[in-house]
Amino acid sequence: MMIDNVLTAYKKHFTGNPVIIRSPGRVNLIGEHTDYNDGYVMPAAINYFTWFAVSPADTDQVRIVAMDVDDHIEYDVNDISNLSSAWGNYIKGVTSQFIISNIKIGGFNCVFSGNIPPGAGLSSSAALTCGIAFAVNHIFETGLETWKLAKMAQTAEHRYAKVNCGIMDQFANLFSEKGRFSLLDCRSLDYKKENWQAEGLEILLIDTKIKHALASTEYNIRKQQCEMAVNFIRDVFPEVRSLRDVTLDMIGQCGQVLGETLATKATYIVEENNRVESAFDDLKNGRIAAFGEKMVESHSGLRDKYNVSCKELDFLAETVLEYEGVYGARMMGAGFGGCTLNLLEKGVSEHVIEDISDKYRNTFDAEPEFYTISLENGTCIL
Repeated sequence: MMIDNVLTAYKKHFTGNPVIIRSPGRVNLIGEHTDYNDGYVMPAAINYFTWFAVSPADTDQVRIVAMDVDDHIEYDVNDISNLSSAWGNYIKGVTSQFIISNIKIGGFNCVFSGNIPPGAGLSSSAALTCGIAFAVNHIFETGLETWKLAKMAQTAEHRYAKVNCGIMDQFANLFSEKGRFSLLDCRSLDYKKENWQAEGLEILLIDTKIKHALASTEYNIRKQQCEMAVNFIRDVFPEVRSLRDVTLDMIGQCGQVLGETLATKATYIVEENNRVESAFDDLKNGRIAAFGEKMVESHSGLRDKYNVSCKELDFLAETVLEYEGVYGARMMGAGFGGCTLNLLEKGVSEHVIEDISDKYRNTFDAEPEFYTISLENGTCIL
């Protein structure tokens, strides 16, 4: 088991009895790129995790061993400068938020490993940052509320990893409950949870195994484009604070000043935001076919208007819909690679997996990866 491996590695490198913390990946059932536009999202934690063995140290030194990349970092907890280690900066970004906030913490020892596929759009980065924030809060008894930990983890990605992410990943990681999905208002941070009652369904993720380097760059560009669109629209409609406040009619009235690119990007966000609210009601009330249709509409918008898809994602999202018992499919995550999310009747996935594997292999000379997921608890102590 992964936990046993982490414990064994901890005992190899450090002494003492560590606490074991489990931090999940996440899916977003619908609502891509709406979170940083103050919109709505529908996330849930899943049954893929990062496990941490962590304990306080007698010094101010932070010593971390990353089993999956066979690497380690060490630094003084009071030093808030960046590291040369890309993965290490996610961790140092978190500990630095405690120091910057004048919250007393010391050094600690940690070993971590996980099975969240990196680059698949399942937010392995939030599992890392939120897991560390949760661990530090626990072992040093700082008493911070969960939302504070989520925002610390988000800030770590902004300032240290240079990814201007919204709050959805951190929310899903820390607030999720087993067998439930959420509707999160990314402006007010209000949320609603509902039980996953679709017992006859399963969620299948299909990983393209494509990890385009431009994903993070284009993510930041899309965020900038949304901010530019808001600035233009606000000149005409001063009440607008973000694309959350914008209507399609407003975009039409501002079309000339926006230009085609910004107008199209803003249109996708407004449409997707509207889809999320109605999709939540669909799933809550068992309207599975209607929810599946909105998944397909979401993918079309991401492909044609927001321009963050790629040929591999499009192939999977379109091909899987040819099978009986598939309700919906769409790309998930920032884009340009990663996974498609597919909603199927139970028992269908075995045939789909076998057939899609052959078709994908013949088309792209590559092997896709498949993950059947369940909805799980957020970060917790084991």
